[in-house]
Amino acid sequence: MKGTIVKCLEELVVTRFGEEKWKQALVDADLSASTIFWPMSDLDDAEVLKLI
Repeated sequence: MKGTIVKCLEELVVTRFGEEKWKQALVDADLSASTIFWPMSDLDDAEVLKLI
């Protein structure tokens, strides 16, 4: 999956619920709260599905 999808999800969550909710979603998905997704990068589908 392309990082663009996650960047759109990040923008939605941050806009509607704030930066802290996005960081918490990352932690809940077993990722670091400081994880950065690059739009053109290829991401593991299983990792992305944890966020959704």
